[in-house]
Amino acid sequence: MADVVLTDPDMGVGALVVDALQRLGIEIARSDAPAPAGQSAAAEVWLERLDEARTGGLVVNHCRLRAGGLSRRSLEMAERVLAAASRCETLHRVVVVSSGQVYGSGAELPTFVTEGHAPTERPGASATDIADLESAAARFAAARPDVSLTVLRVAETVGTAPHGLLADHVLQPGGFVTTRFGYDPQVQFVTAHAVAAAIVHALTEDVAGVYNFAPADAMPLSAAIRLVGRTRVPMLRTVSLVGGILRRMEPWSHELGELLTFGRALDPQRAVDAGFPEPSSAAAAIAAAVY
Repeated sequence: MADVVLTDPDMGVGALVVDALQRLGIEIARSDAPAPAGQSAAAEVWLERLDEARTGGLVVNHCRLRAGGLSRRSLEMAERVLAAASRCETLHRVVVVSSGQVYGSGAELPTFVTEGHAPTERPGASATDIADLESAAARFAAARPDVSLTVLRVAETVGTAPHGLLADHVLQPGGFVTTRFGYDPQVQFVTAHAVAAAIVHALTEDVAGVYNFAPADAMPLSAAIRLVGRTRVPMLRTVSLVGGILRRMEPWSHELGELLTFGRALDPQRAVDAGFPEPSSAAAAIAAAVY
């Protein structure tokens, strides 16, 4: 393979991917410097970088979810890189790291969500941003049907670079983790090392398509909280009169509140069938994050 460009090579999963690719003898082209403001100008700069590197593979890894969704800069950078990549003649493989948050969370979800399930239409910054990221990937695929595009919808990621609404909540500093009173949903976690291995697989094998990447099992949220050595504090829903309207008052974002109520588990069978390395169990992943 020609050089591989990663949009985020120095942090968390990106650094792990760099290490793995270098062990395989694959060169890494460092193209993570800031691009100028303005969509068209940034796209031109990224196209120049990709062409100079004679890029064969590209990893778009800007999926650092927080309560407010992806940072605007991260989302815009991903869109610019994909726009530029559509004009890179040497490119033949692209991996976009997405998130299972695209499905949202709710009582209507099946026990294990497959890739055929439509993205959520519920309001929420994180799900909306992830849907925008995948829309940019779809535009790239339409412009470059000759390039193998893999989209990885990863479970809540823990380890060297925890990301995801629930992962951040469970692993937050302090001795307590707030949960919703009366609920103990099923949840999944995957390690950053496992996600990096999945990215390398997508770069080195012909596995175009959309894949859930998650453990084969799920675990109760209460068990995850015990494993990280914290105390679960169930919170009752409360209401307050604001401007003459009764409003729910909760210490979480709407999306995190839904995860604490309904959880979410991804069905990884398609990735297993495509030969992706199978991650450890959900419990092993969360334990590895703290031990």
